[in-house]
Amino acid sequence: MARLNDAVSVMIVDDDVQVRRLLRRRLERGGYRVVEAAGGEAAVARYREAPTDLVITDLVMPDTSGFQLIERLRGEFPNVRIIAMSGAIDRGVPELLARAKRAGARQVLPKPFTTAQLLDMAREMMGNGHGGNGSPGGRRRWSRRLTLVVALAAAALVALTGWLLF
Repeated sequence: MARLNDAVSVMIVDDDVQVRRLLRRRLERGGYRVVEAAGGEAAVARYREAPTDLVITDLVMPDTSGFQLIERLRGEFPNVRIIAMSGAIDRGVPELLARAKRAGARQVLPKPFTTAQLLDMAREMMGNGHGGNGSPGGRRRWSRRLTLVVALAAAALVALTGWLLF
């Protein structure tokens, strides 16, 4: 799903526009391409049209809860990577986040969190960052790196031994 310049695409789902803007800025500064959805229904529709590499969703939203979103996306797209976040102190954040994991979120993040925590978790979810963990962009990049490493190793061997092994 990583496209263009191998930037990882992230969908932020939160009913609070200020939270979406803040997360967008943080993620874009970290090199991610970001799309937003104001709720679960919009997120499902948008994901069907253009799946992203990662979905970060709030759990407590008015139209479709984050739990329902996770279950729906998992039902249609079993390999979707989802981070669930919540700061609903009045509803018991630890239990909400545990429930999100049971629903299919791969990671959970209690609010408030730092930019470093957000970016670290996104990198971890993508398997060392942009395009990793099986996405096409990551495979191409690792393939190029492996080819370069093998070529350099072969050149070093020839330089050290004077033998051409291939």
